[in-house]
Amino acid sequence: MKILLINKWVAGGAPGAFYYPGTWRDTFELACALRELGQEVEILTTKIQKPHVTRFQKEFGNVLRQKGIVHHFASRYVSFGRGYGSFRLRMFFDELRVVRKLKPDIVQYMQFCPSLIYPFIKGTPVVFYSCYFFDHYSQDKQGQQDSVDIWKEHGESKLWAIFQNVLFTLIAKFWGSVNLEGSRGRGAIVISMHPKGYEKLREKFGSKSRIYQVEKGVNGVSSQLSKKRENSKVIVSFIGTTVSRKGILDLLRAIKIFQHKNPNVKLLIAGSGPSAAVTKLKRQISTLHVNAKYLGPVDFTKKWSILSQSDIFCLPSYLDAYPSAILEAMAQGIPVVSTKEIDSPIVDGVSGLLVNAGDIQSLAKAIEKLASNSDLRHKIGRGGQIVAQNLAWSKQARILVDLYQNFLYSLAEHPAQRG
Repeated sequence: MKILLINKWVAGGAPGAFYYPGTWRDTFELACALRELGQEVEILTTKIQKPHVTRFQKEFGNVLRQKGIVHHFASRYVSFGRGYGSFRLRMFFDELRVVRKLKPDIVQYMQFCPSLIYPFIKGTPVVFYSCYFFDHYSQDKQGQQDSVDIWKEHGESKLWAIFQNVLFTLIAKFWGSVNLEGSRGRGAIVISMHPKGYEKLREKFGSKSRIYQVEKGVNGVSSQLSKKRENSKVIVSFIGTTVSRKGILDLLRAIKIFQHKNPNVKLLIAGSGPSAAVTKLKRQISTLHVNAKYLGPVDFTKKWSILSQSDIFCLPSYLDAYPSAILEAMAQGIPVVSTKEIDSPIVDGVSGLLVNAGDIQSLAKAIEKLASNSDLRHKIGRGGQIVAQNLAWSKQARILVDLYQNFLYSLAEHPAQRG
């Protein structure tokens, strides 16, 4: 089976520090898992920033080549704002170029996005596989703006950009799709990566819609039990985008509270984000006098070494859906503290500890509860590890392949569904 994965995001695609979009991680690891199952897989993404090309090739490109996965790059970088219409039009021509060359059996977008491809691939299932955000974190308008500013195309004149945006919208409505409603109207298939997204999609489009659920997978599932450190030293880790929506500033304050009871606690922070967010993070570490070390955007494979040092992993996010960082910590048997607002596979008290987002006192108490009880850390870590074993990418990819085969069989049996 020939499978084309399309993603507007790619690691190293942003100006500034090297940045790992979560949806790129999903694309990369799913592609590798599908290839291990004997499928022919190709990827199309936007361009990588020139300063990051060498690093990208070292961390991802070499692996893709070794596995025989072809990675196509579009003609431009991803952008929002003024250049969005121009970006989408050019992305479409890149999609068309790759589709005509590969002639895939399945075209799968790794996010819910506009598409113009439908008239050119009649009889080929178009799949959208992504997280469906069921809420919005409205309190972080500045953080959202900082994120958008990274990806904004500044080269377009205002009038020309407006024209292209209007043109793209009209074309998309005429023969493509602008949103999920339009995608489904064109016969696209929707697969949610997480339960709450699936529930909301079914609620929105009806229980008889072609909407499926296949949870996001995870690599690095360890067969070893979580560690039982007996000394008083406690290492807490955070891996993710360093924006306030992820709760990193709340975590600093919680560590500060716990630090008064256990001065041997240390927080390791790995990740990158908008320069304004990173500057704010560093300033807060200094101002609060927290025993925290900002490691920056560490190598993709080095996250495992950070987790191996950790007694506790913490992601107190205000909004997230099956975050990869949580799954990876669980896979390594590291007990996780997170929030009830996140859609994650954690069962409170069994495979992790959950607190309300923004409740810094409760966050500090949850960290202290794990830090002071090695048996509890072991129990919670092992509980998370069992959950992660059932979410290994090798298993999730097999479920997707079975679905792809069903889609193709259905089209063969019911030609009226084509295009």
